[in-house]
Amino acid sequence: MELTDAGPCAAEPVTEYESEQLDAAWLTLVGEAQQQGAVPIAPEADSLARGLFALGWAMCARFGTAPPALAGVPVPATEVSYWLSKLSEGFGGGAPVVGQRVSYHGSLTECHGEYWVVSVEQSTDDLSGGSSWCRYGLASWEEGGYTLPKISRVRRASLTPLPEFRRVHRF
Repeated sequence: MELTDAGPCAAEPVTEYESEQLDAAWLTLVGEAQQQGAVPIAPEADSLARGLFALGWAMCARFGTAPPALAGVPVPATEVSYWLSKLSEGFGGGAPVVGQRVSYHGSLTECHGEYWVVSVEQSTDDLSGGSSWCRYGLASWEEGGYTLPKISRVRRASLTPLPEFRRVHRF
């Protein structure tokens, strides 16, 4: 009996089983970088990075392009951090976001230094003709999590965003 080519297969989305595998692989990959400090990825870039990872994972799994010799060998955390930070650069340049590291250089000179944004407060002032304003809450990072906010109601001009991010559980 001879096998014949049935022609091209119809495209299929990532299956539930593939999704479970790639979720575990993603957590392993990003978890390594998290253990070595902050994950340098902007929240806006996170879903893009995960989506690209899912595509690559499915392609590799379906077409068998991963050599067996590399099975179980982790990707260096430094390489993961490097590429995630490069991806985040495309989303940078704007206002700091919750979970981003910033340098504070405002009027409280005794507080100058690096902090993490833990809250963003935005509003429109109806009394001044509808002008809008934004203030930031900053905290330090200590082993195991953020401290209580150190500085509150910080103006944007007093901050320099840095290309480093952490996942934040809001206060």
